[in-house]
Amino acid sequence: MTCRVGLALVFCLGAWTVSLPARALDKEGFCRAYTDAAVASARENVRLKCGFEGARYSRDRQVHMRWCLSVGRDTAAKETDVRGDQMRACRR
Repeated sequence: MTCRVGLALVFCLGAWTVSLPARALDKEGFCRAYTDAAVASARENVRLKCGFEGARYSRDRQVHMRWCLSVGRDTAAKETDVRGDQMRACRR
């Protein structure tokens, strides 16, 4: 019985440690997509002369990538929503 518990523990720990890099890659992929959208909005902001300023409309990819990696997905998604709402208002 002890052997089964030990094997189960080893399996669980192994599965958990293998999932850590996968989660990191998922976050990096998510943040790359976030960054692409943010930079596209920043360029559109300039092109349409919307006048939005600050880090939210930076055209520097690193600004967006670093920020995205430092926050949770929900926070980044909310930021994308706010930026989208502002850009839609500018297009009207």
